[in-house]
Order: sequence, then C-alpha cells, then structure tokens
Amino acid sequence: MKILIIYGTYSSGTLMVAEAARDMLTESGHTVTMLRVDSVQGQDIIDHELIIMGSPSWKVFGKQGMPHEWYYGMMERLKGQTFNRKFAVFGLGDESYALVCDSVNHLKGFVQELGGTLIGEPLKIEGFFFNKEQRLRELRDWLPTITS
Repeated sequence: MKILIIYGTYSSGTLMVAEAARDMLTESGHTVTMLRVDSVQGQDIIDHELIIMGSPSWKVFGKQGMPHEWYYGMMERLKGQTFNRKFAVFGLGDESYALVCDSVNHLKGFVQELGGTLIGEPLKIEGFFFNKEQRLRELRDWLPTITS
C-alpha cells in the first residue's frame, strides 16, 4: 500500500512517532512517504492510498487540545477540494493538560472536511517521552488495524 504520513511537531515527539510508523510500515512491505504538514499539497494526498495524520495536542489560538498550528495552513490550502481517500490519525498528549490528546478529535474533523474516510480508531499517545517503549508497542499494535 502507498502511505503518506503527515506530521506536525514542536518538541520532536510526533516526528519520532511518525518515523517509527514509517519504519514499521516499510518493514511490512508498504511504500511510505513522510511530509511535514506545512509542505503538504493536494497532489500529495491524491498520490497515496492511505494518509496518516499525526499531531501533538497544544494550545493554539488560545485554546488547549488543538493540533499543531500548521494544520490550519494545510486546511486553508486544501479548502474546497475533496479527497476520496482513507485516513487514520494519531495524537500525542500529556495528562498534565486538561484536554489530553484532543488533537485527534480535530484531525477527525479535518478528515471529514476533506471528504475522506476515517479508518480505525485514532491512536492517542499519552506521555510518549515518559514511556517510549510502551507507546511504540501501542503504535505497532495499531498500525495493522489501519492497513488491513
């Protein structure tokens, strides 16, 4: 399967998860491209069968639990376009904030706006830096649910 991983990151956690997903999916025989969300164009989505979007949950525009601010630029660039593609989402978060991993809810809304189909349940990765091994096992367990 031809897969695109779109990510936004502030402290590199989402990048690390995206890279781990890329490596795991490549090991499983998939062709994977990774793009930072600020560089994504419509043709990038068209060229792939599955689009995985990942984001930290952050305080953006004065609101907690929002996706990386660059996602809003992507949505503006793609506004009015429809992509009949499969999408999956993951989000990182920290329980010290009121809205843990809430970026996944916003990304689900983005999928709907793009006319995509959400595959599987979003993966919420809480406290990635506090238990990387466990969180990467959860990622490894999640990936087959969105690629089969």
